[in-house]
Amino acid sequence: MQELESLGTEQNRKVYTRHGVNESLFGLSFAHLKKLAAKLRRHPELADPLWNSRNHDARLLSTMIRDTGRLSPAEALLMAAEAGNYIVSDALAKMFAAHPQAAALSIALIEKEDEWSSATGWTLIALRIMGTAPPSELELTRCLSLIQELIHHSPNRTRYAMNNALIAAGAYSDPHAQLALRVAEKIGKVEVDHGLTGCKTPAAADYIRKTRERRRKKTGP
Repeated sequence: MQELESLGTEQNRKVYTRHGVNESLFGLSFAHLKKLAAKLRRHPELADPLWNSRNHDARLLSTMIRDTGRLSPAEALLMAAEAGNYIVSDALAKMFAAHPQAAALSIALIEKEDEWSSATGWTLIALRIMGTAPPSELELTRCLSLIQELIHHSPNRTRYAMNNALIAAGAYSDPHAQLALRVAEKIGKVEVDHGLTGCKTPAAADYIRKTRERRRKKTGP
């Protein structure tokens, strides 16, 4: 923790605060976190105390060094509920993508009503779509149906994560591209409060078309 504190900067603390971090933080760059993680992956036993410190930077580092094979689904669900901001939520989703039960975890998380659990779940869905173990046809069809039904009634960051999952389905899942595009056109603009940042929510239909066109040009007909 002393080393983490020594690497933090006031500028990074200001940036993180603008992005919704309201817990204890030192303000480390991701470059510093990645260097520390490279050294500490041999010590996954540090993941729990880092997470339990409730410090933002320590929690991010915890997700980078944890042995996901030893993380129970119940522990994973509890961590997601404690995320507190989208930066930690996204880091958890990335960690859960390597979990042996990633598919079951994503379904359990998107069914939660709290913002950070559901946001983590939908980000995990997007990562699975773009990864090597995508959802089954039945699962992905159900996810698209849920997005169409629930996105405008979901918590703030959950809406953003659902929109990203929709884009992933349309851009990277060829069998579901047209269905995802129809859903995107039907839901229209997704309103997300990005606070004091300049972040924007991409229009899913336009983003899907542009991404598919870039992929087509890159890979050929």
